[in-house]
Amino acid sequence: MRKRVVVFIVLVLIILSGGLLFLFFNPIEKLSNPIGKIAKKIRLDALRTDRELNEVVKSLTLPEYHLLLSRKDVAHFMNLIAQYFTAGPQEGLRYYTENNKWRKAELVYQGKTYEIDIKCHGRQPTGHAKNDFYSYAIKLKKKEQINKTQRFSFIIRERLFQNQQLTLDVAKRMNVIYQPDELVKVKINQLDPKLHFFEYRLDDAYMESIRKASFRTFEYSVADDQPRVKSMIYTDDYDIRPPFDQDIFYANFQKAFAESDNVYTDDQKNSIYNRFLEFNLAIVDNKTDLIESFVDIDYMARFEATRMIARTIGHGFTQQNLRILYALADGKFYPAFTRDNIPSQWNKDYDDSLEGQINKWDNFHDKVYRPLPFFLYIAQSDTLRQAKYKVIYDFIVQQGESFAKEQQALVDWYATFHTEGETKLMFRELGIGKILYKDDFLDAVNKKQPAQNCEVLKNYIETSQLEICFHTENNKLLVSVLPQSMAALQIDEFKIHKGLQAVPVSLKTVVLLDGKLSECRSKEVMYNTQQDEFDAAPFFREDTFSTALDINSKKVSRMYVYMITFDKSLPASLEKNDVTISARNTVTGQPVSSIRLVPQVHGGIRDGILAASPSDTIDAFTEFQTQFPFLNVTKTENNELIVHKGTYTLEQDAYMPYGLKVIIEAGTKILLGENVALICYDGIDIRGTADAPVSITALDPAKPYGTFGVLGDESTASSICHASFSHGRERMANGVYFSGALSIHHNGNVIIKDTHVASSHADDGINIKYAESILLENCVFENNFADQVDLDYCTGNVINCRFLVDNDADFNGDGLDLSGSYIVASNNQFMHFKDKGMSVGEEAFLLAYSNTFTENNCGVAVKDLSNAYFFDNSFINNTLDINAFQKKGIFGGGLVYFLASQKEVSDIQYSLDEKSHVFFCSQEFAPDSIDAKTKELTAELLFGWLKELDFYQ
Repeated sequence: MRKRVVVFIVLVLIILSGGLLFLFFNPIEKLSNPIGKIAKKIRLDALRTDRELNEVVKSLTLPEYHLLLSRKDVAHFMNLIAQYFTAGPQEGLRYYTENNKWRKAELVYQGKTYEIDIKCHGRQPTGHAKNDFYSYAIKLKKKEQINKTQRFSFIIRERLFQNQQLTLDVAKRMNVIYQPDELVKVKINQLDPKLHFFEYRLDDAYMESIRKASFRTFEYSVADDQPRVKSMIYTDDYDIRPPFDQDIFYANFQKAFAESDNVYTDDQKNSIYNRFLEFNLAIVDNKTDLIESFVDIDYMARFEATRMIARTIGHGFTQQNLRILYALADGKFYPAFTRDNIPSQWNKDYDDSLEGQINKWDNFHDKVYRPLPFFLYIAQSDTLRQAKYKVIYDFIVQQGESFAKEQQALVDWYATFHTEGETKLMFRELGIGKILYKDDFLDAVNKKQPAQNCEVLKNYIETSQLEICFHTENNKLLVSVLPQSMAALQIDEFKIHKGLQAVPVSLKTVVLLDGKLSECRSKEVMYNTQQDEFDAAPFFREDTFSTALDINSKKVSRMYVYMITFDKSLPASLEKNDVTISARNTVTGQPVSSIRLVPQVHGGIRDGILAASPSDTIDAFTEFQTQFPFLNVTKTENNELIVHKGTYTLEQDAYMPYGLKVIIEAGTKILLGENVALICYDGIDIRGTADAPVSITALDPAKPYGTFGVLGDESTASSICHASFSHGRERMANGVYFSGALSIHHNGNVIIKDTHVASSHADDGINIKYAESILLENCVFENNFADQVDLDYCTGNVINCRFLVDNDADFNGDGLDLSGSYIVASNNQFMHFKDKGMSVGEEAFLLAYSNTFTENNCGVAVKDLSNAYFFDNSFINNTLDINAFQKKGIFGGGLVYFLASQKEVSDIQYSLDEKSHVFFCSQEFAPDSIDAKTKELTAELLFGWLKELDFYQ
């Protein structure tokens, strides 16, 4: 009897085991109903019954936060979530929306107790609840900050798929903007700690904390119970969001302005709105070249490289989720990554372009692919696409192997915290990872996703082929080039070994997209030929050759056809052996191994280039001359626009042509009408002399001009010598906010010498933003309405300058205002400021030596986690010499360092708030030793050296 029972039990176990194995190991999609439904239910329940491993969580070295909630708070949140999930879709959401209000509580972190306001995170808490833990939104009170933020959220671990961290990891490596989610432990009252993500808000305060204070977000609410629309850019197009409508867009933008934390004037609103409108219309009309002017090519290349490496999919790029920030400093748009940008794996077998797979949204709910217009249209930009390929390829070559291992280790690490992840790791080790159902976002645990993505992308960029056809006809050499390559190819050598006995006189070029004329241009040429050999390569140097993408990111054949006309007849025929041709992949630097030579251009192609006529285009310089015929200007071969000596009156805004650096000759005087702006886009070179200075001033001093604005990039160099700027003001121009009478943004190198800036009505006399190297020397800044000079996120020196206001002037600004900058200031004078001679804020670093501060309300203010080092300065009759304090809640107090003992600076009057500190140094320094250090070391090394000195409090 006992044997029968044992046999029966064994048989039952075998049957059950077999059934379970059947359910787990057979692909769900192949199981018939209703068995398939049962199998799916059992499998999903088995894998989704997930809990954290408490002992593992406790052992993790992570920041730990302790929420102290009252019984009423706990009951409130439990009831709020219960009602949402049980009262029905509409009634539950209504109840949640009406009752999810801020409540007072306390948060303990690193032994300090913070007063907070707290509520459930999100307008809809789907996915934000796990047992007695929920996702919370937090506001710190009393100007307190944690991790340089006052607003953040605790998101339960289950809400974020662990491989979503892969996208953010790539974004971090690529130095693009992303919304950080940092894993932490959260304990509520006496419960065991649970894993959450500390999520920052992508708001203005966060942008300032990462040195991007000019970046703004514009978004609006459709309704209180609906997700906010986070992008004012035309990013998706389907039935619930119809094609772009200008009237609707205007109304929505007014909502965005109304809901913004910032206050804008009507002029500023109009300028910002028009900039957004122009960008959206460029997207709608598929004007790729125009779209390029609205983005930073280098940034977008790194952003798009991140999308390709991570193969991001999902709804993260739709209008309700994609964050596109707008920079007031350059009028450009910067998309950002969030946890909604889900990574996936490239398939090694693909039919068309890889871009086509991610430039649309695959809605998992209805399996409908919907286009993402912004990404589709910008993908057509050859400039951006080639820059993107270069970023991707260099990244893979330099760190692809280590990157793949680190990403896989990151995924595995997240998997060890909870039972579901541990189970999947076990399945992988057993070699049975395929039991994971097809749509599992945690596939990365079982696939070598990062490594495969790198492999696929590397092959995609390296694959390069060329077909080159050629023949002679009378006095013409015809060449057609057909690339099959996503990366751009360059012809390095095209030698014809036959003696042509002729000289080329003209070149005509035609570009065909999918057989249709796309471009036609022609020019005369001057070229010295050798009698025994002709090198045609220089005629192709203006072009690189690559396959194009169409409006749907599908590959489009692109053929380049050249007709070189000579002064006399050419040999009747050319054969393959008569030419030597080589080419290289400009992204990889490797030679093109597959070049097919055909000694005959197709007849239809020949007829086409003979019939094609060059397009009539007016270049930007000619257009500028037409608009301002009274300006004596010339354009040089070095892409310079020279304003020759003269006196000129401008009574309308003047936007100098893109791509041309502006040079103003000595002795020039420019009179600007009321509120008129003069904007340069590629740097400025003002070449005044002591005998013939350059003057920029208002036509009527009582009616200040708008601004003299200079834009550029990290390669731009601007210099101003022996110039004067007077009676200007701030101005919003083409979507860019210029806060100074002279404003210079995003220049790599800025030199201003022997220049006088006075009597401006602007927020700043001079404002310089994001300059990698600056020098202000022998300048005078006086009687400007607010700050004399404002340096935002700059590095450099201010030497022997005078910052002055009249004793009886009704001005209330600073002499030199530093925000997030690294500045050495020496031998300067600051006199009579009713506010501060110098202001040092937003984590700036200052070394001030041999300066004089006379009769100021405050000599120097050091605030907001700034570090200011003082040596051998004179403070004379200031109300207060140095004041250190916290001004902005996202920062802390100021740090003051004296390169002298406390006794030696006992006559300096300083004040500290509770978050600020002062330090002294017992080491002695000779005056010239500090000066020598500033000349010897870069700013980074200099402040590193200062930090290492032996200070005491």
